[in-house]
Amino acid sequence: MIYIPTGIPNAIFFVTCYLSGYQHVQMQYENPIKNIQFFMVAFSLVAIVFIATRTEVSPIESVIYFAVSVICFALIYRRLRFMPPRKPIE
Repeated sequence: MIYIPTGIPNAIFFVTCYLSGYQHVQMQYENPIKNIQFFMVAFSLVAIVFIATRTEVSPIESVIYFAVSVICFALIYRRLRFMPPRKPIE
């Protein structure tokens, strides 16, 4: 089994959290708590803390953490298509 260091899923979760926060601010929803960006920010932060506090991680767990982080990143990256166009700087 392949062992993936826990820093890699944490880095992916951090990038996911950053992109989700950026989308959350740019989209300006009427109810900002009931959208996927808010839940992804919260989930990413909880996952970072959970993975960072684990002292011993088996190879199976490390692959699961990596898979979940990649799935979350892919979901948020795909949502970038729905972003409104940026206004040019005047």
